[in-house]
Amino acid sequence: MPRVAKFGSFELIVAQRLLTRHGSHVPVGSRGMEILIALVENHGQVLSRDTLMERGWPGLTVEETNLRFQMSLLRKALGDGQGNQQYIQNVVGRGYCLVAPVDWHESGENAEAADKTARNGGKGIRQSRLPAMPGCFIGRDDDARKLVELVETSRLVSIVATGGMGKTTVALATAHRLADRFEGRVHFFDLSPVVDSSSVAGIISSGLGLPPQGGDILSVVAGHLADAHALLILDNCEHLSEAVVSVCERIVEAAPQVHLLATTREPLRALGEHVFRLAPLAIPGKEEPVTAERALASSAVELFMDRAAAGGHREPLTDRDAKIVVDVCRQLDGIALAIELVASRVSTYGIRGIADLLDERINLHWSGQRSAVPRHQTLGAMIDWSFGLLSDTGKRILVRLAIFDGPFTMKAAQAVVQDAKTGLFEVGSQLAGLVEKSLVFTASTASPVQFKLLETTQSYVSAKLSDDRDYDAVALRHAEYQTARLKDDAVEDAIFGGRDMTGYSSSVAGLRSALNWTYKKPEHRVLFVRLAARAAPVFYGLSQLPDCELWSRRGLEKISEEERGTVLELLLLEGLAVASMFSLGNQHFVQESLDRGMAVAEDLGLLEHQLHLLAGQDILMTRVANFNAMANFTNRNSDIATASGKPQALAMVDWMNGVSSHMAGDQKKAVRFLEQGFRHVPVASDLHVDYFGFDHKIRALIALARASWLMGDTQKARKVAVEAIASADRRQRPVSICIAHIYTATVAIWAGDHDTADVWIDRLLATTDRFSLTPYGNVARGLLGQLRVARGEYRQGIIDLTSAILACQSDTHHVLVSAFQRSLAEGHLANGDDDAARDALQAGIDLSERSGGKYDLAAHFVTAAAIETSTGASPVAWLERAVKVARHQSAHHLEMQALIELAVRAEQAEERRRWRGDLAELTRRFPRGATGGIVESAHALLRTGSA
Repeated sequence: MPRVAKFGSFELIVAQRLLTRHGSHVPVGSRGMEILIALVENHGQVLSRDTLMERGWPGLTVEETNLRFQMSLLRKALGDGQGNQQYIQNVVGRGYCLVAPVDWHESGENAEAADKTARNGGKGIRQSRLPAMPGCFIGRDDDARKLVELVETSRLVSIVATGGMGKTTVALATAHRLADRFEGRVHFFDLSPVVDSSSVAGIISSGLGLPPQGGDILSVVAGHLADAHALLILDNCEHLSEAVVSVCERIVEAAPQVHLLATTREPLRALGEHVFRLAPLAIPGKEEPVTAERALASSAVELFMDRAAAGGHREPLTDRDAKIVVDVCRQLDGIALAIELVASRVSTYGIRGIADLLDERINLHWSGQRSAVPRHQTLGAMIDWSFGLLSDTGKRILVRLAIFDGPFTMKAAQAVVQDAKTGLFEVGSQLAGLVEKSLVFTASTASPVQFKLLETTQSYVSAKLSDDRDYDAVALRHAEYQTARLKDDAVEDAIFGGRDMTGYSSSVAGLRSALNWTYKKPEHRVLFVRLAARAAPVFYGLSQLPDCELWSRRGLEKISEEERGTVLELLLLEGLAVASMFSLGNQHFVQESLDRGMAVAEDLGLLEHQLHLLAGQDILMTRVANFNAMANFTNRNSDIATASGKPQALAMVDWMNGVSSHMAGDQKKAVRFLEQGFRHVPVASDLHVDYFGFDHKIRALIALARASWLMGDTQKARKVAVEAIASADRRQRPVSICIAHIYTATVAIWAGDHDTADVWIDRLLATTDRFSLTPYGNVARGLLGQLRVARGEYRQGIIDLTSAILACQSDTHHVLVSAFQRSLAEGHLANGDDDAARDALQAGIDLSERSGGKYDLAAHFVTAAAIETSTGASPVAWLERAVKVARHQSAHHLEMQALIELAVRAEQAEERRRWRGDLAELTRRFPRGATGGIVESAHALLRTGSA
């Protein structure tokens, strides 16, 4: 009889791994349950953290944070700390202890059941011999609890899921938990080996211990069970559905105290059946930040690491590997068997090696345990079992659905799968049947409903599709369907203006597949070009820049003379230009694409396209640091914007003038233009000013923040910078997020707000890595180098800046290179290398003069003065140049920095009075409440005479 531990209001039945409170089940995960049992069995004793981790994660090396996480969940389940009740105490430096008194006793229910069986002399339904509880039961506690409740209230319950999901495991766990309630009369029948459906009743009769029967065996079984209180488990029913339904309905009618629990890959559709669909194991969501601790809290990853350890892998899960394991579990669709089979190979290939192999294609032939039933020894065998049960039509349709590499609708399936043999109605009917058989899943229940194949099934049927003689016909219908879906004006007119493309997100995999196939088929060149042109805005709108660049370029390679000068060519040119600029850098073909695109747009009289392309020219000139040429584009844009009459276009022209003025060094003019643009489209307006992949409102905000800081309005600069970040976050467009963080980070570094700069640069790096925005990633590393130099981490800062400058020069992305050169010079100077400092600074000054980007030229002169001081020369000439330039540009912050240096270094009293007087006058121009290190130094100098 099982022993029961009672503590507080809780009872723990150790053998069943069951915790109850006042008779109600308290859910506790498998790790937490092992830890709780250890604490209860050793109540009053302190168990070390190592002991508890070995108990919860046998054979695994895990971080202590995993134990703390499980302990937190356990305390929450116990209500520890509520109402002054304490069960578990943390003994600092030693471990944990269960401090509540524990009373051990035998299960009274079991004893009563045993006495009753003895009094009956063993007559009636005999005690069962259930298979043992599975040794690995992870992530299914909640399912077992729900099934216990469902079986108690329902006579016939079916557990439905695809193969390998863990139906048998959950059924056995449920049976063990219900054993006492059915007085031990729980019988398990594995029907997977049964071939003849007429044998089902005989199998059950034999399992119940009845003598061999002739005639109507089912009537004998039903009569024998008439007065019995029992639970029958019918495992693996999908290939015997009709026979199982007959047996179940007869028993339910004849034996009112008998309950049945079936496992099957599709509902039995029996009278009174209650279906319990078993979901995949839990996997962290795609938007959640993945750490080892968070990953191990999900059942899929927990099972993966448990099976990996059982196979000999002993390394702890790191945060970096956690992301890989989560991706692997996601590829395996959370299917327990698939995860177990793949994880068993980790000791051979390593976690990264496993991921690489899966990327190539899931290995359907990796073997599992030799003791497993044949259909569970490989993934291929598992799917073979289900595939073999389909009709010929069902097989043909399932194989053809492999053409969809992602979700698809009923309409898409009918358009692609139907042929002369299989009409639209038949496709719809068969698809519904495949869903019931758990071979196809509903990916979304929104309208229209979307379906998908699991990755494992996809791999299996894809191999069959490639060998299908009708493959080309199916692939052609698929490509034509994808092209037709993108034919509407909403896509063709989207250009790259920020239109919401999320409705097409499920089409990305299908578009890639159709483009790949048509690209390789010369006879379908026209279809390929049309599809590539219509897909470009979709790829860009969904931040799939590598796809946008690749297929736009290939589309232009395949375009015919007749198609040149059409909207198709224009879309491809825009796609190539915008995607290449943001993902590959400012290569020569970006300018060529913009020029050719403008010519086509002018010939076609498409004003909106012209505005986009001129915006692209302006952005390109900014990125390559050709600020002298920017005015030409803004003047031309002004004429087109006026012709369009749109407030967004008029605002964009003002903002482009503002950005150009800011970069050229006229901050007063910059602020005037920028604020004028916000009169056309206020900050709070719902209008979006999206041209050529940029949200120009965000671009204007960051320019306004920088110009405001240079002019001395630190509070406004901070407020506008925060609004730029918030606007980018609201839009959730990667390019806008990048530019917002790049240029607000520069303001934070200027202001000495290193913590804020650190946060913004970290978010920038995460975005560039996630969306393959390599040029912005190089800029981010340059900003990181600037921050490190500002913090005094000179050696690492020099390394970061040197690498970033080379990468930006390779990308022809020069906009911040001059500033990076100055920071590099400051790093070398602090390291005592005056020559390297002078060379780096001179390169920065040369670039500023050559490009016309003189907004921080005064800061270069201040750094030059510091280099002169280091070599024993006078810095005064450089500082006076800095004052002159900054004053001309209304860059009051930079002017203040140079004046402080002059006032401190002045040797003559008359010079000191002059510079202090200029400094005092300048401070009065700063808005009240202006803050920052430079402002505070100026006030300190004026108060005390020293900086």
